[in-house]
Amino acid sequence: MSREGVRRILTVYFAVGALYGVFHLLATPGSGDWDWGAIVRNILGWMVGPLILGGFLPALFWGFSNFRAERARAPLLWCGLLAVLFAFASAAQGFYGGSLSLQKIPQNVPALFSNEHDKFVRIVRNSCEENLQKHAVAGATSLQSAAFCRCYANALAEGLTTRELAIALTSQDAMSPGMRRKVLLAAPPCRKQAFDSAQGGGAPPHH
Repeated sequence: MSREGVRRILTVYFAVGALYGVFHLLATPGSGDWDWGAIVRNILGWMVGPLILGGFLPALFWGFSNFRAERARAPLLWCGLLAVLFAFASAAQGFYGGSLSLQKIPQNVPALFSNEHDKFVRIVRNSCEENLQKHAVAGATSLQSAAFCRCYANALAEGLTTRELAIALTSQDAMSPGMRRKVLLAAPPCRKQAFDSAQGGGAPPHH
């Protein structure tokens, strides 16, 4: 095997590792709502295992042979197989444990490229629905809860400025008084609209 062939194979291993990282990202529930910094960090993190096995170790073993081209084939082959087995085992564990789902890929692909308004609505709605599953409104149906969360998320997104949306999506700091006021004002109309017919309907928690 020539040195050019070795470089090409290592390049292929790197590309496959990157594709594995992207696949892992798309199959992770909720990853479509991550910011780009988190996306890049996680892709690089998922690439590490296959790259170490498929790229770094073969180069290391090849170095022990004084980088002689004829000694490169075996390390590349065996470490490449180890990398594939590692990737399959890691993915299988993720699917079995629920941290990965093929059904999430069609949702995450468009979500990655959605605008801040749509991303904010999706995050708030999902958080609201999870909250109402844990703290259900007495007498309310799942359809009413979903209607409330949809109304609340859209009303809140419409009430925030572009700058406030960007802050809400990226900042971990406490909300400003102005944003907190808008959060509190968004819920009552939606609560009335969604839970009017709920028997003994209590008010869902504020978000």
